[in-house]
Amino acid sequence: MPAQTAVLGLLHMVCCAAVYLTVGLTARAVTRASGAAMLGIGAFVLVQRLATL
Repeated sequence: MPAQTAVLGLLHMVCCAAVYLTVGLTARAVTRASGAAMLGIGAFVLVQRLATL
């Protein structure tokens, strides 16, 4: 019984590590994509503003 509990605990830790690693990497990708989108939108607005001068 103690060995089964240890194996289940270890499996739980591995699954949690995989989930949190995936969440962290996805959050980083979303942050970079949103930053790039903001730069693109800012450049577009700047070009529009300069074109109307």
